[in-house]
Amino acid sequence: MHTVERLAYTNRWRQRHPADKLILGGGLLVLAVVLPPWPGDALVLLAAAAAALLGARLPLADYSRLLAVPAGFLLPGVAVLAVSLEFSGAGPLLHVGEEGLAQAVSALLRAMAATAALLLIVLTTPFTELLALSSRLRLPAVLLDLMLMIYRFSTLTIETAALGRTAQASRLGYAGFGRSIRSAGLLAAGLLPRVLDRAARLQVGLTARGYTGELRVLAPRRAHCRAFIAGSLGVHASIVVLALAAPASFRSLW
Repeated sequence: MHTVERLAYTNRWRQRHPADKLILGGGLLVLAVVLPPWPGDALVLLAAAAAALLGARLPLADYSRLLAVPAGFLLPGVAVLAVSLEFSGAGPLLHVGEEGLAQAVSALLRAMAATAALLLIVLTTPFTELLALSSRLRLPAVLLDLMLMIYRFSTLTIETAALGRTAQASRLGYAGFGRSIRSAGLLAAGLLPRVLDRAARLQVGLTARGYTGELRVLAPRRAHCRAFIAGSLGVHASIVVLALAAPASFRSLW
């Protein structure tokens, strides 16, 4: 979470209007869903990565690490699509077929393209500005408060876990496999009560400051950049043209 917030506040597009970045990232997200996986999603993934690394100037190491987290969850799932179970006289056999492999690659491309488009928005725009933009779009106040509280409690949970692990490590709690398992168990057991305690203190603080059921955030007003919006729409149009202009036999491979 600290890495996400740090990148959101220090990237090259920090001063751009959040709606401009939402047009670029949201359009890429829509294209990742509606275009054929090959070459459409491959182009979306490439465009999102290029915008993050070359446009917003995000560090390659941080971006790769954040993108690798969802990839680690996706790979075991798509591997199941690639492998099929066949029964023969010798018993059940695992087989990797061409159709299953194509489905696995298509699913992986679509999921990674959508993830990269979403990361482009999250890593270039602070959460408070996204929340303020959602408020201007007339989203229900209850939904906005729920988004803010989930974000805050997620941050509290990560911070509490990091502090607890640092305290354990300073007492050699992870010196050896056995101690590591025991320390991890103690950390997991004590994490929920500590988070709930901090959440209760947060509620008391909000009440003391006159909380009336609606959380408000301050976000600076920024000017739209017509050139950026036009460039974003141009990127979207180029991806659509390239994806649909590909030969049918080329697209049918996946």
